[in-house]
Amino acid sequence: QIIHTESGVLDGKWQSVPDQHMNYFATANASGSISIYGLHSSESDANLNLSLMSSSEIEESNGLALAIAWDDSSSSRMVSSYSGGTVALHTIDYRSDDNNACNIHESMRWRAHTMFGCPAEVWTCCFASNKVYNSHPNVVMSGGDDCKMKVWDIRNNTVPFHTMSDFDAGVTTLSYHPKLEHIFAAGSYDECLRIMDMRKLSEPLTKINVGGGV
Repeated sequence: QIIHTESGVLDGKWQSVPDQHMNYFATANASGSISIYGLHSSESDANLNLSLMSSSEIEESNGLALAIAWDDSSSSRMVSSYSGGTVALHTIDYRSDDNNACNIHESMRWRAHTMFGCPAEVWTCCFASNKVYNSHPNVVMSGGDDCKMKVWDIRNNTVPFHTMSDFDAGVTTLSYHPKLEHIFAAGSYDECLRIMDMRKLSEPLTKINVGGGV
């Protein structure tokens, strides 16, 4: 299947929603919008196809949507990051009576990363949770072109409760461990992959140079 979109697709993430008996694929788009597709089986054959379920509104001031991440502990929340220096939270409402359709709504947005007084691209974001553990239900993380990783409590997102500046280049990817509690990985253009622990954010558990920007 080839889906023609109105703008570039810069990130994509799958999520399985057991209550809906459905798999969804979300994309971060160059237009600044977030799109959610549903994976359907064809009535005529065994093929599976993605169809558009919902898209968020476009605000040009936000810039490009660079990254997205589902909240694996609930499936009803999503975090996204933008070239305009912001991070946003979204809620997803599922409508099981309407062919598993859904609606996406932005619930909050804040300025997350700046450099020399100007907005810095926020390359990556994620929730501090997985399908096994939800020990940090109100915590999201972001990484930006300002060479910083920031940890946010969404109940008070005016300032991060931790900022890690131990990077020699932009922070490009953050990924929470799918099964272990407290553990996540951080990648950077500084050619290092870091394994981190939420309980000890001052320094990585381990760091390895992978010979190129992550």
